[in-house]
Amino acid sequence: MPVQYTFFGRPIALRMPPRRFQLVFGILVLFTIGLLFGTSAPSRVPYIQDFQVFKPGSHKAPQQENSSNGDTAWYSHWGWRNPFSSSVTFDENRAVLPPLKTRPPIYTFYDPILKSSQQVRDAEQELLLIWRRAWWAQGFQPVVLGRAEAMNNPMYESLQHLDLEPTMEHELARWLAWEHMGTGICANWLALPMAPYDDSLMTFLRRGEFPLLTRIEGLGNGIFYGEKQSISVALKQAVNSGSLSTAKTMIDALGIKAFNVDPTGGKSVSFYSSDNISKLYSTISAELESEDPATGFVHLASLITSHLQQTWQSVHTQGIGILSPYIGQRTFPVLLAPAISLARNLSACPHTPLPASCPPNRQKCSPCSQSKTPKLFLPSSAPNKTDIFTIGTVPHPYTITSLVTRLSNFNARWIRRTGLKNRDLWIRSATNSLYDKSVGGAGRTVGFKDLVASDTGYAHSIWLTAERETHKDLDWIFGFEIMRNLTEADLPPPPEFEVAETHDALVEEDELLQKARKAIKSPVLPAKGVTNAVEAWNLADTEAWRFTRAWSARRRMERLKWEEEEKKYAGAESKARGGDRWFG
Repeated sequence: MPVQYTFFGRPIALRMPPRRFQLVFGILVLFTIGLLFGTSAPSRVPYIQDFQVFKPGSHKAPQQENSSNGDTAWYSHWGWRNPFSSSVTFDENRAVLPPLKTRPPIYTFYDPILKSSQQVRDAEQELLLIWRRAWWAQGFQPVVLGRAEAMNNPMYESLQHLDLEPTMEHELARWLAWEHMGTGICANWLALPMAPYDDSLMTFLRRGEFPLLTRIEGLGNGIFYGEKQSISVALKQAVNSGSLSTAKTMIDALGIKAFNVDPTGGKSVSFYSSDNISKLYSTISAELESEDPATGFVHLASLITSHLQQTWQSVHTQGIGILSPYIGQRTFPVLLAPAISLARNLSACPHTPLPASCPPNRQKCSPCSQSKTPKLFLPSSAPNKTDIFTIGTVPHPYTITSLVTRLSNFNARWIRRTGLKNRDLWIRSATNSLYDKSVGGAGRTVGFKDLVASDTGYAHSIWLTAERETHKDLDWIFGFEIMRNLTEADLPPPPEFEVAETHDALVEEDELLQKARKAIKSPVLPAKGVTNAVEAWNLADTEAWRFTRAWSARRRMERLKWEEEEKKYAGAESKARGGDRWFG
């Protein structure tokens, strides 16, 4: 039976209040507890000015020396892997590139014989140019020394009082010139690198640290490297050696034990010494020993060039990939025509007086033949493999927009509302094998920059901008003279596109490409405004294009600056035949 409550003798009934009163009562209790036990209020209430939506203004990065070429500008900085260069430079038109690597010097000694004919001297100049080009491509700064550098050495005067064999006198003059220049590598101008860029010897030599005076096993006096102090000590020991009068090389004068020996470096360098030429290339040897050796030198230059190209081909066993992004169900054969032309010339068998011959350091090579040229193919995404050489053509976003839509005239409103709804079409296709589809354009630019400028990318790819109609310095990039003006019979067949374009489509593409080149270069409105709108709509594609353009421009400026310094010395382009050459 329920309990009956009373108050002063009168019965009462206990009832729960309505829910709204319970809620109000609970809020009052919590508020009271907060007032009694909560933290005190701040002494200062922030104003709306304290909350800044945008960061404060920042100055642009300072201009560096030799950091522009025409309308192309760059900034060398360790932050080059940032997705967008403007986050480092605060300048939309300046690309951030990796710091320029120091090229260690490699010296050779050339002392022309006064009695030799002009034809012989011209041929020797060509051989010196081949030597400089090959070592430059491997990351070195080749310098041709002469009798003048030897005479600047204080020890040169004592050399004149010695009764020496002509060969030994020449050898000592070479060492005196090297000692005058200091720490580095001293190579015969017929000792050339024939190995991959990432070869162990090439990598070691590029560090420029030579604690011991070293020679390379199997190369005789072809290459030495060491510090200035060790070179000076070796010279003094040689001058005081009792065997100097009968010696022909520094190894003879000092003995084998005077040098540290690199036992494996001979696999990376080909030395076309007189012994190797007579043993391996008897035809050329006979020409060099004739009364007019000029023909022999010309044929030797052709032979060395062919061996350099064959070595390059042997590194990329899977062939040459011409990057061909498949965008909007279209291929772009006109856009890729220069890259395809370059690939065909690189894969062709080089002209040589001895087609079946191999370099001295690779006697078991497979000589090039018309039936076994490197494979050419058109990957839609960058392969990123060391056994494939990649040739990439990077178009400006305006160019790719025009080619995909087949339009030459459009405005900012069309781009934003009607035109390409998907941004960064080119870089998404080019890096499709590197990233998942969910990765945006900003993330893809990081991988693309690695493809271009990392050590692996530098050695196994070349990237060209589509709007530049001629690409110079290719001989210096590859390390050998690329053949020009070859007939179709000499060239391998071009790769086939998955979707064949009609003749009318090719003509239309060429017209669109020419108009795009003019629009991008135009400094006036409305063309400039449309170009800016396209760039703003495709930030990742724009970053890739600017990075590639700046990378190529800086590489060319670096070489031209060095060539200007070396133009009055032997082996310069101005002294050898021809200058910058390129096929259309």
